[in-house]
Amino acid sequence: MRKFVFVAIVAVAITFSFAFNLLPTNAKFAGIYKGQQPSYTLNGVTVPATNFKFVVSVTNNGVTMTQTPSGSTDAGSDSESEVESSDVAAGENIIRFKGSYKLSHDGQSYKLLCNMVELPKKLSNPVYTLIINKNTFTGKCVPAIAGEPEFEIAKAGYVKKVGIPEKVAADCSGLEKDLEDFERDRYSKFNPPVECKSISVKHLNNCFYELNAVVVDPANNKTRNVKLKYKFAKGNWEISK
Repeated sequence: MRKFVFVAIVAVAITFSFAFNLLPTNAKFAGIYKGQQPSYTLNGVTVPATNFKFVVSVTNNGVTMTQTPSGSTDAGSDSESEVESSDVAAGENIIRFKGSYKLSHDGQSYKLLCNMVELPKKLSNPVYTLIINKNTFTGKCVPAIAGEPEFEIAKAGYVKKVGIPEKVAADCSGLEKDLEDFERDRYSKFNPPVECKSISVKHLNNCFYELNAVVVDPANNKTRNVKLKYKFAKGNWEISK
């Protein structure tokens, strides 16, 4: 009996140790990465310049991606009037993807192999490799398709200043536009979808934000005001009480 208990304890310990080793020891790579892919020609078809946004999470190795035309709100001004007008113009041109990544790294860089599926009809399943410098959190996105150009990416909240990597916004400030995009996307996935008339975002402190929105209730076609507090944690937006 004692021998059986000892073997069981050892088995549990080994299983726990193995599972623990599978978890990333450093989750700094998680977050939002943006970049612009230049226009290119593939199989005789001209593909216009496109803005990419990857949201990398440590939860279940999840990653989402959006593609929008160059010059749309995803890379444009934070002016509320410009955001509203360009959202209407580019709304149907946003292509969304969801998937997972495999993480590897060396002394210099993180490497995320991202397998994506287009939503909602799964018309395509592209593969992209994100190579991210561990110090600057900038790098490049390398598409798997031959002939599709790679392009530079950078993590939200980091900049280069006088050639020296410098982290900005240790309190997660400067992410107003990202939260706005996140909230619009959240409403669009409701069943039935909820139309968002306007959104304003205010940074409170640390990684907390206040969001005020005016939405149209599809049940009665009446507008209502929504007020939420969000926290940006580990590369994701979380509704906070």
